[in-house]
Amino acid sequence: MGFEKVFLFGALGDRLDHTFGNLMLLKNYQGKVVIIDKDIQIVCINECYTLNLKGRAGSVISMFSIDDPSPKIITEGLKYNLLNKKLFFTTHGLSNELKEESASITLNGKGDVLVFVNKNINMQIIVK
Repeated sequence: MGFEKVFLFGALGDRLDHTFGNLMLLKNYQGKVVIIDKDIQIVCINECYTLNLKGRAGSVISMFSIDDPSPKIITEGLKYNLLNKKLFFTTHGLSNELKEESASITLNGKGDVLVFVNKNINMQIIVK
């Protein structure tokens, strides 16, 4: 008997080493474990998933590749869309935002990406 999704609360605390460890835990459970904090939700996705987002235009989204090389990323509905582009710099995916009420993030190629979204955004993880 397995599980579809697990939500972790209290995983982002005062100790940076524990916070980093919990973020890296997401890499072992892509698309299945979501960290939820007071203002943010965090998930790790790979090429097996598409992330559909629904929320208010202007809501902030950040993406960080945690693999080298980075997978190519395709986004729709964001202010700064990525069209089959790699995240070359740690700030390349930082502080993007919903341009419309809905958006999607898809990876093309092997690798994992941490996605940080505002808690007010409805996040749907779709298995390809």
